[in-house]
Formats: sequence, structure tokens, C-alpha cells
Amino acid sequence: PVPSSSAGSWTPNPGLVMLAWISVSAILLLVSSIRITQFHRLFKATSHQRPDLTSRYCDIARRLRLRRCPDVVVTTANVAPFVWWQAGRAIVVISQHALQQLNDADLRFVITHEMAHIKRRDHWFRWLEWMAVISFWWNPVMWWARTQLRISEEIACDDLVLETTDSKVHPYANSLLNMAELLTSSAIRPPSVASAINGGGNLEQRLKMMIAKETWKVPAVVRWCIVSVAFSVLPLGLVDAQDF
Repeated sequence: PVPSSSAGSWTPNPGLVMLAWISVSAILLLVSSIRITQFHRLFKATSHQRPDLTSRYCDIARRLRLRRCPDVVVTTANVAPFVWWQAGRAIVVISQHALQQLNDADLRFVITHEMAHIKRRDHWFRWLEWMAVISFWWNPVMWWARTQLRISEEIACDDLVLETTDSKVHPYANSLLNMAELLTSSAIRPPSVASAINGGGNLEQRLKMMIAKETWKVPAVVRWCIVSVAFSVLPLGLVDAQDF
């Protein structure tokens, strides 16, 4: 005799599960791609290069040992400073409003912070993170890891700014607060693939770690190894789930 299945048991259809997975991933890809395209069009329509600012802050790029000095682009949109791509190169974008409201010291700290993102190649990880979230949207650990990665990047960039500028914590913390005050108005939020100065959120935590003189350094090699291991383990998890 063939044993009957228990009354409350239910076996998911692998085909339906795969269809739902692909469908949601496709929707996320479409929506995020549209947002990135719209933002890029807005950025091109409202921005212009500032060679004078680029040359003014080239000494920061030399201190960070960047291969080339990133262009500084000014936009009339009310947006937080961020790193973006232009003609295949990473650039630093800052709003005209911030340029008018912040003093020279605050501007230098803000631009140094964005160049620190370029030094750490965080703008590359944004695209890798974007693809990972779209592919594995169903995994809550992926969303948690994404948030923690952003926080660790911002803290590491804060530490790199203090090392590069040989500045004390409190002037830099005041610059971050002044920048955050400008963003209290209705600012345009950059897409997830942009490395914005407020991308890690939780400014209070960052300030506490700086004042406590705690460091958070994650070398790029270590991050690449973690990502490689994660992508290697994920297929095994899918096989186990399919067997289950």
C-alpha cells in the first residue's frame, strides 16, 4: 500500500515558484532601470561641468592617490552630493544650492568624502549590489546585507576623509551636519546605484563612531572575497531548497 500524504501538507510547484521569481525580478529590473534613466536625463539637463572646482580640489585626488582627478559637476537640482558616471568615468556631483550655502571648508570635506568613495571603488559595488538585490529579492538577508554594506562604506569613507585631510573630528562632523541640514528640504533622491553622501543613513551612528575614534576599514580585496563567496554559496542554497 502507498502511504497517504498528511492532511495539511502542501508541496509548492517548482514551475510556479520559478515563474514568480523571474516575474518579480523582471519588474524590479524594469522599474529601477526606468528610474535610473529618468534620473540620468534630469541630471544631464540640469548639470554643467566646473573646471575651476575640479582644479581646485585636484590636490585631494593626489592625496588619495587616484589615477586622475575626478571632474566636479554642479547641478541645479536639489540633490545630495554623490558619485555618478559620465562618459565611462566617475564624477563628483554637487548641487548649486550646496555650493552657495556651504563654506569652503565644508565643501572640501564633502568633496573629499565623495572622492573617498571613488578611491574605494564603491561606485562599482553599487552596480553589483543592484544586480544581487534584483536577482535575490526574496532573501531578507540580502536586503539586510545591503543596508549594512552602505553603513560600513560611509563609515570607512568618513575615516578616510579624516586621514586624508589630517583634520579633527569635530570640524568634519559639523560639515556633515551642515550638509544634512540642507537636505531637510525636499531633495531629489539619487538612484540606488549612486554613492551619495547620505547613502548609508544613520548619521548619528557615524558621528558617534567618529567621536569615539572607532575605525571601520574594509579593504576592497576582502569585500570582493565576501561577494564571491556569497555568489558561490547561493546556488547551493537554491539546490537545497529545491530538494526540500
